Amino acid sequence: MNRRTPLYEAHVAAGGKLVDFSGWQLPLNYGSQLEEHQAVRTASGVFDVSHMTIVEIEGAGAREWLRTLLTVDVGRLENGRAAYGCLCNEAGGVLDDVIAYRLGAERWRVISNAATREKDLAWLEGHRPADVTMETADDLALLAVQGPEALELAARALGETRERAPVITSLPRFGFVAEATIDSDE
Repeated sequence: MNRRTPLYEAHVAAGGKLVDFSGWQLPLNYGSQLEEHQAVRTASGVFDVSHMTIVEIEGAGAREWLRTLLTVDVGRLENGRAAYGCLCNEAGGVLDDVIAYRLGAERWRVISNAATREKDLAWLEGHRPADVTMETADDLALLAVQGPEALELAARALGETRERAPVITSLPRFGFVAEATIDSDE
C-alpha cells in the first residue's frame, strides 16, 4: 500500500522522482542529487516528513505518562519547545527514537518513525492511561527545513500567509511554530 502525504500533489507538480518509503510515496529527488546536496549545505532545503508517525496526546495524565515512556523529561519543556529522546519498553529497552513537542499544559505531539508506526502505536495504545487521549494526525503536513539559511527561508515562505512568520527567525534550537494555536497555560 502506498500512502500519500498532504503534499503529494505538490511533489508531482514539481517533478519529484517518487519512490516507496515504508509504504509512502515520497520524492527521492527533484533532479540532480548533487545540486540538492549543495543547496542544503550552502543555503537550505525543505523535506516533506509528513509520513512520520504524528501522535497527538492530550489529557490530565499526559505529562506523567510521557515521563514514564521517554528518556527525555518532557515535564521540563516549556510550551512551544521540543526535545529528542527515545521511546522505551518496560525494561528500558529502546523501541524507537522520537521528538516530543509541548503544545500546552496537557497537550503534546510525539513524532516517531514511519517504519515503526504500527508497532509504536500498538505499544502506546496498550499502555495508555484512561485519562489520556491519543490520536494520529495523518492529515498534518510536516516540513523539515535545514541548512544555514533555513530560518530565513521558512520566514520568507510563510511571511505572506502566516502572522507568526517573524517569530520563525528567532526560534531557539528545538523550538517550533505549530499551525494550531499553542496553549498559553502552564
